[in-house]
Amino acid sequence: MSSLKPKEIILFVPGTSGVELRDVETGAVSWGRVSYLLGVRDYHRQMLPFHGGMTDWTTCGEVFDRIWVSRRLGLGIPFYEHTFRVLREKAGRTQGHWSAITREADFYPWPYDWRKSLVETAQQLDAFVERLLEFHQDPDLKITLICHSHGCLGARHWWAYGARDVRDSDDIPAPDFPRRRNLGRLILVGAPNTGTLKVVFDMTRGITVLGVGRRYAADFLFSMPPLYESMPFDSAGRFIGPGDEPVEVRLFDPGEWFRRRLGVFTRHPRLLEDERVRAFFERTLPRARRFQEALRQPWPDEMVDRVHVVASGTYQTLRRLRLTPCGIDDTGSRRHVSRQRWRAGMESNPWIERGDWFAPYESLVGIAHRPGHRHDVDCIHRHLFSDPKSQAAILRAISGG
Repeated sequence: MSSLKPKEIILFVPGTSGVELRDVETGAVSWGRVSYLLGVRDYHRQMLPFHGGMTDWTTCGEVFDRIWVSRRLGLGIPFYEHTFRVLREKAGRTQGHWSAITREADFYPWPYDWRKSLVETAQQLDAFVERLLEFHQDPDLKITLICHSHGCLGARHWWAYGARDVRDSDDIPAPDFPRRRNLGRLILVGAPNTGTLKVVFDMTRGITVLGVGRRYAADFLFSMPPLYESMPFDSAGRFIGPGDEPVEVRLFDPGEWFRRRLGVFTRHPRLLEDERVRAFFERTLPRARRFQEALRQPWPDEMVDRVHVVASGTYQTLRRLRLTPCGIDDTGSRRHVSRQRWRAGMESNPWIERGDWFAPYESLVGIAHRPGHRHDVDCIHRHLFSDPKSQAAILRAISGG
C-alpha cells in the first residue's frame, strides 16, 4: 500500500433525494426502491419524526449512482453515475467508500440524511472531514466539495461555520471559517442560493419522483426542515390573490402558514387542528429563517475566490403562486409553468422566470464569486450531472479555472 498522502480530497455532496433511505429494522432500501418511488408501497414509514412521540424507522444508505430496477440484471435509472465516471476517468480520481477511508482514494461520494436540517448535514460533514484528517495525519489536507441542489446549502454552512449551529439565536454571527486551512474549492451545482419557490409548490402539491405513480404527498414532505431552509428569503412579489392583486406573505412566519393555509395545510387542513404539527412549524420556521440569514452573511475575498457556480438559466421556472381563501392554487399555478425552454419574449409572462426549472437563475448564481468562476450550462436541474457541458464545467472548476 502506498504511503503517499493525497494533497486534496474531493467530497461529493448530493442533493435532496440523492441518497438511499433504508428501514432501520430490516436494512432494506425504501427510498430508491422502484416500488416505493412508484407509490406501490406506503412511504410514510420514511417520514421524519416531528414530535417526541414518533419513532424514526429510517436511516440513510448510499449515494445513488443509479436507481436500481434489478442489480442482478444490471437494470437501473442513471442518477449520479455519469459524473462519478467522469471524475474517475477524466479527472484521474480514485473513488473510495465513505465507510472505509484509504490512502489511495481521493474522491468520496458522501451520504447524509437529506430529510434533516441542513445544519445537521454540516455537522455530519464536519465529523467526516475530521475522520479524513485523522486518518491521513495531515492537518493541512485540502477538501474540495462538489455539491448539488439542497446539498449546496448544507455545504455552504459547513464552509462558513463548520459544525456550529446558527439557528438558536437572532444574533447571527459572522462566518469564521473554522476549517479555513482545509478549504480547497466549493463547487455549487444547481444551488438555490437565495431560495426557490418550487419547494413551497412541492409542499402543497407533493412530488412524483419518476413522473408516474402515486405522489409523495404534502403530509409526508412537510416534516423535512431542508425544504423550509431553501425557501426564498425575500418573498416580495411571489404571491398574488384571486384577482391577480399582490399579496404580501412572510414565509418564515408560522402564523402566515396557519392563517393562509400554505403548503401542507392547503390539501390537508385537518392538520391545523393538530397541536404537534403547529408546534413543529413554530419551532422550524424561525430556525430556517436564521439559517438563511447566516447564508446571507458576506464572505472575505479569500473565500469568494474559491467559489465556483454551475448554473442553467434556459428553462421556465416558477415565479409566483396564487393564493385563495383555501390556500395555494397549485393547480392553477402549475398550468403556467412547464419544463420548457426559455424563449425570447417570455419576460412578459408574470408566472415564469429564467432558471433550471427548479430554481431561478438569479438564485443559482446568487452567491459572491469571481466572474470567471461562473459556468453556464444548458440543461434542466435533474440533468446537471448527466449533461456533458455540465460535466466539463465541473472539471474546469476542479482545476480552478
